[in-house]
Amino acid sequence: MVNLYTVMSKQISALILLVLSFHCDAIEQDWNASYLFEAQGLYEKAIEVIHVPESALSVSSLVMNIDMQKFLNGDRAEAVEWAPKMESIVSTYEFTLMRIAWLHFQNKDYSQSIESYRKAMALNPESIDAQIGLLSPLAALNRWKEVAIVSSNILKTQSLSYQAHLFLMQAREYHQAWLALEDEARILIAKFPTEVDAWVYLGRALRHQHKTTEAINAYQQVLVRYPNNMEALRYLQSE
Repeated sequence: MVNLYTVMSKQISALILLVLSFHCDAIEQDWNASYLFEAQGLYEKAIEVIHVPESALSVSSLVMNIDMQKFLNGDRAEAVEWAPKMESIVSTYEFTLMRIAWLHFQNKDYSQSIESYRKAMALNPESIDAQIGLLSPLAALNRWKEVAIVSSNILKTQSLSYQAHLFLMQAREYHQAWLALEDEARILIAKFPTEVDAWVYLGRALRHQHKTTEAINAYQQVLVRYPNNMEALRYLQSE
């Protein structure tokens, strides 16, 4: 007697393959045109030529969460045959979402940019690229509490992420959390001592805490790295 689960599994598997095949044929992404439109500042057109239907994304998300061994009831040969195709399709979808999110950001459509980055994160929760990308539109909308949360989450696993540290310092400054900003700046200085940004933020944090001597030292370090920094020059001239 044929196992009903096996029959149903194979039928569903075939259906998903059919749907994915249909979408692969239907989606004609013109990457070259997209990059050309971006270079011309035509961001909406750059998005249009690579846009992926929501239905296709839903299918790819479904596929990523399928336990193939249970789903195919042990038929490893079938899984080997079509799993690489699934991986390729899903990878293209993920990159498409990331590019669309970037183009929306460039076009100052910040809410749509956030939405696309979050879709990419849902598709691949491990993507550091998507999490870092999300920070820019959040910051553009002054959603600094979310910036701090996302940055902190990134730093839990990627402690050397310069961008995450930088956005976290911006969030600390927005909330006038001067002591927290000082701590974060010192962490970044220890990791990236030649970069000027952390020294600028350290100077601001110390200045607002009225730690004048330390602030002077910090701004002097800014000028060592960037002699024409106006913020440092003005502060040192005032003291």
